[in-house]
Amino acid sequence: MSDSIFNLSENQGKVADSEEAQEEIQRLASFPEVNPNPIVEIDFNGTISYLNSIAKAKFPDIQKSGLSHPFFSDWLHIVNSFKGKLVATFNREIKIGENWYSQQFYLLPETDRIRIYSTNIDAQKKAQEQLAKKEEELQTIIDSSRMWIFYKDKENNFLRVNKAFAEVMGMPREQLEGSCLFDLYPKAEAESFWSDDQQVIKSGVPKIGIIETMESKKGKLWVETDKVPFRDSQGNIIGVIGFTTDITERKKAEEALKKQADLIDLSPDAIIVRKLDGTITFWNNGAERIYGWTRQEAIGQKKHVLMRTESKITLEEIFAQLKQVRYWSGELTHFAKDGRPVVVQSYWLGRLDKDGNLDEIYESNTDVTERKLLQEKLQENATLLKKYANQMEKLADKRLKQLRVSERLAVIGQTAGMVGHDIRNPLQAIIGDLFLIEQEINTNPRCKDEDIVESIAAINENITYINKIVSDLQDYTRTLKPNLAIVNLNDIVASALSGRRIASDIEVEVQAEADLNLNTDPTFLRRILANLITNAIQAMQYGGKLTIGAFKDNNGIFICIQDTGVGIKEEDKPHLFKPLFTTKAKGQGLGLAVVKRLIEALNGKISFESQEGKGTKFVIELPSI
Repeated sequence: MSDSIFNLSENQGKVADSEEAQEEIQRLASFPEVNPNPIVEIDFNGTISYLNSIAKAKFPDIQKSGLSHPFFSDWLHIVNSFKGKLVATFNREIKIGENWYSQQFYLLPETDRIRIYSTNIDAQKKAQEQLAKKEEELQTIIDSSRMWIFYKDKENNFLRVNKAFAEVMGMPREQLEGSCLFDLYPKAEAESFWSDDQQVIKSGVPKIGIIETMESKKGKLWVETDKVPFRDSQGNIIGVIGFTTDITERKKAEEALKKQADLIDLSPDAIIVRKLDGTITFWNNGAERIYGWTRQEAIGQKKHVLMRTESKITLEEIFAQLKQVRYWSGELTHFAKDGRPVVVQSYWLGRLDKDGNLDEIYESNTDVTERKLLQEKLQENATLLKKYANQMEKLADKRLKQLRVSERLAVIGQTAGMVGHDIRNPLQAIIGDLFLIEQEINTNPRCKDEDIVESIAAINENITYINKIVSDLQDYTRTLKPNLAIVNLNDIVASALSGRRIASDIEVEVQAEADLNLNTDPTFLRRILANLITNAIQAMQYGGKLTIGAFKDNNGIFICIQDTGVGIKEEDKPHLFKPLFTTKAKGQGLGLAVVKRLIEALNGKISFESQEGKGTKFVIELPSI
């Protein structure tokens, strides 16, 4: 056969010149009779001179068909010159019988013949296709978020960005991915961003709530970013993942509030300035109108003495957020001078002293108690929100059944993404309606209806319920790192019970040793006790007794939470701490799973005893000092 059968364009095969590559391929074709892959030899006349046993068994007609056999296909035409070289990793689809197979060929030239080594790569191709599909699914998920999401390696290169990030940068995603941080931002900004990245990479600890400025196609923006370590499959940190939110409008509002100090007194809203101990230093006309106390009566008084406040969130939690990001907003119920309840949308801004410590609080309260003209719309939204909450439960339960054999963290992560995505639409509707209400009140102060309080309470209840879903999911999936401190257990128990609504037919008894101190994370322990107390109260719908006990012995510190409620069925006991398992008509089944994770993060243990119809006792064991 002439050499023309070996003529091919160079892009049809990959030539491996290195000694290492040649040695590896030679090794693959060594011992042909015991090799599990087909090996064929042809001489330079195109005659098949040798077939190993696998080739004979797999392609019984190859000797008869010769070079026309599908095994050879058109790859034979790739060799132009092979002196001192070999053609390697050459892929072809071949048809054997009625089926097509993906094959990878290696051509090994020898003095008087060419040895052809072939291996099936169908599984490899399938794995590559599955990987590509997973990559596409991941991109779709992050593209659905309006947050700016990016992945960066240790060398400052963007590995992946989502659609929102590409839009704000005004560049195609393909151009951003692979670009270096210092090529996209001014040097000072890039160095600031990189400094935060390095802290996360070196420490392995997420950095949350980074507030800074950045340049974009929209101009200068204020942003808030959370950065977490980006790890490979072995757990090694290979970069950072960032989640960025545009807070430019919020910053503008803060600046506007500072610049318009002279106009504050004209606002129809209640504007209050007070010290951390609650002492009121400023009280505008809007506060006089809403609450009934004059400026002379209010200034110098403690706010918590002047008017009682009810809230779904504790003052300690509000202060914790103020110290971290200097801003908080939420709904509160105040009681005016004449005793009537006033529901307000409250906005708090913390002022720092010269040492950077929280010094004063600027509080702006908009009266939202009277909304008669919008009552029907609010009730519709309450129904819509409840409908979505019920759908979240059904979807979560369905996802559990589908993914029961999967890793538990994968289940929680997918459910969290589902909840975050599906809840956005109804929340946006509520925000829009509250804006309309605000406008209506501003234009018509006499628009009042006491029934609106019930509608707002219904909305708050459902918002709080959905927030609990998201919070439990986040608590279960986030990395736990306790901040240990010496605390008094009696103080933690009192804090867990403080402000909690407990029915009058439930007796509460605390039996804890005095001066019982332990080295633990007070926030973790407070959350643990709060969840167990909540479960105990819910188990006693018709009254009963809640007993909280604590004692110390040589083995550690023991805390007992016991109720006289409905108890736990025998068939439910093995599943009690599993995520997404619940015996309640309403619930996601994450409360006890979160409790178990928190206790284990404190190097503790939890056990329980329960008898159906007689109650349940949970026992927590923690290390002593």
